[in-house]
Amino acid sequence: MKSFVGEIGNMVAGNAASELSDKGLNINISPPTVIVGSTKTAGFEQGIQIPLELKDLGSMNVFLITEGRAK
Repeated sequence: MKSFVGEIGNMVAGNAASELSDKGLNINISPPTVIVGSTKTAGFEQGIQIPLELKDLGSMNVFLITEGRAK
């Protein structure tokens, strides 16, 4: 199940990267991190939470976070 969740993360991030690239933004994506249970994150600039409901599998949240801009 964790590899399935990671693949969903890859698809969401890949599609978001393509859409943003079409709008002239240059971004890179990293491999997804699958977190089970509760956790705290730090060190990111902004984030988006995307709740997903998967028929017969349950729900999950996909978080897209930014690390900021390299200078």
